[in-house]
Amino acid sequence: MKMSAGALAAGVLMVTGIASWVLFVAEEQPRQGDAPLIEVPVAMSSENNSSDSGGRAPPESSGLPASLEDTVARTAAIDWLRRYHESTDDFALAHDLAEAALSGNSRAQYLLGEVLLRCEILERALAPYAEGTVAERVDRHLGSQPHGLEHSRSKFRREALRCAQLFSANPLADYDLPEEANDFQYWSRLAVASQDPIAIMDRAFQTVASRPATREAEQDRVFHEALLADVRIAVSSGDPAALFKVGGLLSYPSVGASAEQGYAWQVAACEAGYDCSLANPDWGFECVASGACLAGETWLDTLQRDLGAVKYAEIYAQAQDIQYKIKADDWDGLQQYLMIQ
Repeated sequence: MKMSAGALAAGVLMVTGIASWVLFVAEEQPRQGDAPLIEVPVAMSSENNSSDSGGRAPPESSGLPASLEDTVARTAAIDWLRRYHESTDDFALAHDLAEAALSGNSRAQYLLGEVLLRCEILERALAPYAEGTVAERVDRHLGSQPHGLEHSRSKFRREALRCAQLFSANPLADYDLPEEANDFQYWSRLAVASQDPIAIMDRAFQTVASRPATREAEQDRVFHEALLADVRIAVSSGDPAALFKVGGLLSYPSVGASAEQGYAWQVAACEAGYDCSLANPDWGFECVASGACLAGETWLDTLQRDLGAVKYAEIYAQAQDIQYKIKADDWDGLQQYLMIQ
């Protein structure tokens, strides 16, 4: 069975598993320029630590305490996104993410919020089954829903078990933090304040989700300005994962002028190093596990097959131009690829 470009595009606004949950349960993030509702509990690096590896070590003259410099340097070398996906123990992961987050690592701040959110949602799902081990509670929960797809049931079990220790213990207890730090929104807001490009794009998704159905000229102006301001931060970062999210946003029927425009950004992200295999848990919608796509298939394969050689060549050429203009810091030149309804 093959996953079509149309089927993927129908859900491409949510290019991470967590983003869809955020839209349902999170309060709206503060817009850029709004005063954040938190205070950073320790001194933070002055650099914008938003790379895929989770940030950069400060220069020797950073002025940070030596112990904090050591933490920044050590945690910056970790691929936090990979650790997040490969985790089987979210208690240990959250503890380590907190150390990196408190040293100013914006990607760790973002992912710590994601861990706390995901485990909170799973804990709510298991709340009616209070007795027994987590595994036993999962069995009872799944037993109450016998008609679910097997790959979805397996995913629920896997995610719940990795949260098991976090359900009963606080991974942040070793750190001197305010009570609100136990809420995922504390870290999500901190990641936005630190301008992590993935966190910024999640905020852009929320802007789209909260767009009024009835449009007025002033509302449209505010919407366009807010969306493009966030997109500009993501684009300026050069982060391939953030660029892919830009493409997902622009592929959505009510946002971008055309799906092909969004596809061009996604191809640019793939060319910049983003994992565009459909097995990527950030955006593949579990299609490999469900049998809806082939394990070795990529998004580029899907586009070429479904759009045809001529149309794909046009999109690829646009992607090359997008890459060139990003490297040249040509924001004005990128506007032709950022047409928003």
